[in-house]
Amino acid sequence: MAQITRRKLSQSRWHMQPARLAMLLVLFALVALWTARTITNTAVDNPNTALELIHPRVETVLDHPDFYVYPRQCATPEKATVASVTGCYPGATLQKPWQLARNNMSAERLSFCDDLADNKNQPLTWKALQQCWSGRRMATKFTGDDKQEDQEQQTYEIHVIGERNSGTKWLQQELSQCFPRDLSSKIRIRCHRDFLRSKHFFQPPVRGVYANNIVIAIVRDPIEWVAAMREKPYHMPYHMAGFDKATKKMLAIPLDWETFVQRAEWTYPQTSPHDLNVLQSKTQNSVACVQGFSFDQVTPCIFDNSTIPTSKWRGHMPIYELSRDTPGKPFANLLKLRSDKILNFVVEIPLLMQLGGYWVVRYEDLLRDGTRPLLEQMADMMGIGLPQVCRPQPPRPERIGHREIPEGFRQWIEEHLVLETEQLLGYR
Repeated sequence: MAQITRRKLSQSRWHMQPARLAMLLVLFALVALWTARTITNTAVDNPNTALELIHPRVETVLDHPDFYVYPRQCATPEKATVASVTGCYPGATLQKPWQLARNNMSAERLSFCDDLADNKNQPLTWKALQQCWSGRRMATKFTGDDKQEDQEQQTYEIHVIGERNSGTKWLQQELSQCFPRDLSSKIRIRCHRDFLRSKHFFQPPVRGVYANNIVIAIVRDPIEWVAAMREKPYHMPYHMAGFDKATKKMLAIPLDWETFVQRAEWTYPQTSPHDLNVLQSKTQNSVACVQGFSFDQVTPCIFDNSTIPTSKWRGHMPIYELSRDTPGKPFANLLKLRSDKILNFVVEIPLLMQLGGYWVVRYEDLLRDGTRPLLEQMADMMGIGLPQVCRPQPPRPERIGHREIPEGFRQWIEEHLVLETEQLLGYR
């Protein structure tokens, strides 16, 4: 009798499970609806708090107690030279990283790098980037010998920076896989997708000694990059056609290339309610904008309207960086933005900041050679061997230039390239 009763109870519970499941689904839907409304209402009432909900804070070197941004006082130079960098930041000290590694450099290489510092008007080249300021910068206490009892744990912070659609996510994943956080009892490595700001945006040179911070800048062929920016328009909703609401992920719909280039001026045409209030109250000089920009450095300053679904803010909220030459004015086109950002990532940051290490890599080189050469360089900078857990990606040369790009689109890109900065990267 007891056995039958237990069986009936079991069957009763089984038949009640669909009802319970339905109740749970309804409860989940109500919670999701409440969360969405909370974020949306917060966006209207307090845009900064809404952004914090969508963009969780990432610890970066901005937390350093000696944090101070060097003011920029120049127009973007026509040529990439040491003189143009020092002239733009008169308060900063020119770093000579090759001097720290002079004992491991050939006399010819050392002379080549010293000549760059002495002849500051000499245009920089891809060879200069590789020979003179890519590599390890500063000695550390860590020797690589895990048996030394008196040795303190050494921590390294690896930061990846690069424009959208340049391979930053892939590179950061490779580094995180190869260098786990707790590599041993004596060394700890943290790989970040951000640096002073989010990885895609201008990084302001800051004062201080960051001996444990290694910065890796990744760049991509200009034609492939512009084509990818059209297809995947992150943080540039004015340069996309909308969202495909028929798909679950609401993927971005790219513009046709002719419309994309017609919207050449790099800006967002709509003024957000928040920004209108700032302009009317004339408080531009005191307001803090997204990513720590000032009001004349980005548009919109704070995005707080409903033209973009809240669920898509993380990747598509408009963040249009403004010209550094004429504050408050947009870049003439996407390639002007690219040129100025190359100078920032590849020249200003490594020559003005006291970093523990720096490397600039081309996306195509990673595809052609695989990721092992770069990972070995990172390991060498930290004074360790390549960890056994590391699984470098093999070469994938077939992915180089695989995208079909209309001839008219290709021609427009070529006509608007800034040759000096493209030559700096060895692309022209």
